[in-house]
Amino acid sequence: MLEHATALADAIEVALPRWIGRVAPGVDPAPIVADVMPRVRSLLAADIDEQTTTPLALLRDLVVPRLTAALAAAGVPPLAASDRDEFARSRFPADVYGLTPSSWADIDESLTGPGIGWGAAKAFVHKTRHS
Repeated sequence: MLEHATALADAIEVALPRWIGRVAPGVDPAPIVADVMPRVRSLLAADIDEQTTTPLALLRDLVVPRLTAALAAAGVPPLAASDRDEFARSRFPADVYGLTPSSWADIDESLTGPGIGWGAAKAFVHKTRHS
């Protein structure tokens, strides 16, 4: 489990600045990465039964609001409501720029493999413990 968790955290740390640069050009990713990565690593290092969220949800909760605020401060107009699907509008109403990733690939394709590997390892450990 630790191997998969470390691989995912390492991949996130590499991909996060690229994603920030792509969706919010001009925003310095360094302070966001410095704030978010210890939380991601802490979550992934925790026992699976103590994990109350997922690393993708953590990125949604911690990064998207900061990027939204930066874009708003830069005067970027939000998307029209019709440009966001109903699920996104209802589930992520504050994400007026449609930044919330649905999957690892929405952040960076390089996260798909480590994300799936970590998820499968976590499911295996959970099933082994609780069946």
